[in-house]
Amino acid sequence: MSIRPTIHHIGLTGSKYSFRIGIPSNFNYKSEADINPNVKIESKLIDWNSEEGKIFKESLVLSENAQKFAIAQEVYKCDLTSFYLHLSYPALAPGLAYIVADKVHEKMELHKRSLQLRTIFYTGMCFFAYGLYVLLTDQTTMITERMALKSLAALGKDYIEGGIEYFDKQLKFNRALRSLLHDGKSNIATTGNYNYFVRQKALPLTYQKEFLEGELKKHSPDAEESLDTI
Repeated sequence: MSIRPTIHHIGLTGSKYSFRIGIPSNFNYKSEADINPNVKIESKLIDWNSEEGKIFKESLVLSENAQKFAIAQEVYKCDLTSFYLHLSYPALAPGLAYIVADKVHEKMELHKRSLQLRTIFYTGMCFFAYGLYVLLTDQTTMITERMALKSLAALGKDYIEGGIEYFDKQLKFNRALRSLLHDGKSNIATTGNYNYFVRQKALPLTYQKEFLEGELKKHSPDAEESLDTI
């Protein structure tokens, strides 16, 4: 079993060859008894009696609803539009930076300025191009994830509850890894979210769980009664 048994995909919706979803081995677990007791992390056997060992074991077993949610969410990640947007950014960001640099160069007549000033300016434009690329890439990823969450929540209560369980187990899994990995504390926050330096490559797991918890409240009897009285 991989140290991080995450679902993944190859291919895209709408493409000639369609797509395939890769299912992690822990989706076969019906109970904690199905987990291989000889699992190793960094060449060390897990102490299943420790606090992090118990959390790790609990996080590996997912209900059918949680598995359905995880698979459906991965299907949304096969979006063709998002793929083409990501594909365009490595050319778009430098292109926009070049246009800006050219206009500034002409306006300020940088060809008449010192070599040192021009070096500083164009170095700054390189950072601008990279920053623009990062911003576009990360924002597109997070917008796609938000759209997926809203679409999955619209499928009904089973998917919402499955999503809440899935993200709760992901957070527990990460908190366990935070203790089990030698560099866990630098890569994973105490909440179970991933630590990113400057960038935000994906929606925080806590945000996704809280969003679905908010959607679940809309399905509560009190919420339905309030809608009936409007």
